[in-house]
Amino acid sequence: MKRILDILISVMGLIVLSPVLLVIVIAIYTNGETYFFYT
Repeated sequence: MKRILDILISVMGLIVLSPVLLVIVIAIYTNGETYFFYT
């Protein structure tokens, strides 16, 4: 039972973290593009 809870918690963590990571990656990518564009 505890293993199932651990798996659920880790899956929930991934679901919560993946959009945050995606936003960070997009922000870095767009900032890099704009910086490259302005130079």
